[in-house]
Amino acid sequence: MVEKLGNLNNMANWWEQTVETVKEAPQKAVEAVNNWWSLDRHFPKEEQPIVNTNTLTDADVKLKESNNDPLAENPNSTARGLYQMTDDARQEAIKFNPELKDKDYNDPLVQEEYRKAYNSVLTNQLSTKGVKVTPDNLNRAWVIGAEGMFILKDADPNDLLKAVLPKSFFGKDGEKNPNLNNKTVKEFMNDPDPYSRK
Repeated sequence: MVEKLGNLNNMANWWEQTVETVKEAPQKAVEAVNNWWSLDRHFPKEEQPIVNTNTLTDADVKLKESNNDPLAENPNSTARGLYQMTDDARQEAIKFNPELKDKDYNDPLVQEEYRKAYNSVLTNQLSTKGVKVTPDNLNRAWVIGAEGMFILKDADPNDLLKAVLPKSFFGKDGEKNPNLNNKTVKEFMNDPDPYSRK
């Protein structure tokens, strides 16, 4: 009888220890992971990329460029449609995706295809020119092209855009791209909204 009671006590003790171990397991696991990161120098924690929440979406761009009007036209250039693509930009998009050639550009869905194709063109051009490809830089390139971004990459931040970009960007009367007038390189490159007219 004494032996059985001893076995029951042992089982009770074992059970209590097991329960305590299970209760402590999550905290010990967290401590173990934290210790591993603090001690290991060969596998540092991967830093999470900072997300620029100011980056314009396609919906933002359409609103700013055309007020969501697929038939909008710029009287000072060949830009037209939701994203105000110029003739040159549309031709570049067609080179990238020849299937666009026979599609009706007045169709808003087709204009979305052009946007996607031309973003790919700009991505390739920016990479080739050594300009970092980010959503913000793609939007800036949409306004001044990859060549313009390449020029600004090494320009004096305090210079006016008019002093460093070709005159063709502004037109004879300076109104071809009114959103570029009176802006410095720094202002344009730091502004998450390159379409801004202010």
